[in-house]
Amino acid sequence: VLFLFPDAGAAALAYKRLGSIDGADLKSITQFSVAYASYVLLETSAVEIVQAEQLAQQILGKPLLLVNSQLQPGAVGIGLAGRQIRTRFLSTFEPCYILEPVESGAIFRAYPENWQIWKETVGDYQKLAEKGQRPTPEELEIALGQKSVGFLGELTKLLRALGN
Repeated sequence: VLFLFPDAGAAALAYKRLGSIDGADLKSITQFSVAYASYVLLETSAVEIVQAEQLAQQILGKPLLLVNSQLQPGAVGIGLAGRQIRTRFLSTFEPCYILEPVESGAIFRAYPENWQIWKETVGDYQKLAEKGQRPTPEELEIALGQKSVGFLGELTKLLRALGN
């Protein structure tokens, strides 16, 4: 297994804490060794998307695991082209385990189970819904009771979209 880190600092910290591991800095590598049976990308963000996609193409047919990825489709990033690259790249992956906090709740999935929406209550969480696909932001708002209405609600939605 080859572990790929987002930068040299993260790779150095891993070497210091874990000792001898097969790892490298994703940004500094131009040719990836195809000698490994599988690859793990750790905390990949929009900055590393081009290198991550190049790696995926070079190791086609071998397992590639994203851990703590920050590559959600439509997320803040490098503009429309960047969002399209992330969407195209991420469409080739199957999310296996997700526990993502959202406003007033969380999204959870443990493959092969459905996606779940959980609402935070006083000191606990309550499961609200299950879906076959990842819930959209609008579905989350509705399930969590945050659906805004009227002019101010639409203005808030527009400002959130512009922020993304």
